[in-house]
Amino acid sequence: MPLMWAEVYEGTDHEGEPLTVVTARGCGSGDTYPYYEVVFRSDAAGISSDSLVSSQKFYYDVAGIEGLEPTIQLVLLGVLMFIGWVCACVIYAGLRLV
Repeated sequence: MPLMWAEVYEGTDHEGEPLTVVTARGCGSGDTYPYYEVVFRSDAAGISSDSLVSSQKFYYDVAGIEGLEPTIQLVLLGVLMFIGWVCACVIYAGLRLV
């Protein structure tokens, strides 16, 4: 898993001015992960340090999801088994009619 990965979006604001949004997520300590969001005003010359519009830093927590993985696997297995059972019943009923 990478330590940090980022995404870059280009668009416009409500006045039609070009903006560049950079988001970055990374590995945090424990179950807390940082998320950074930086918005720049951009033009044909590119992005300069004085074109910063806003920046924010968030943290999101994913604690407690570790125990959910086996539950999801059991639900998926149950659904697949039900679909297999229905298919087997349809095939069996079709063979009895022949």
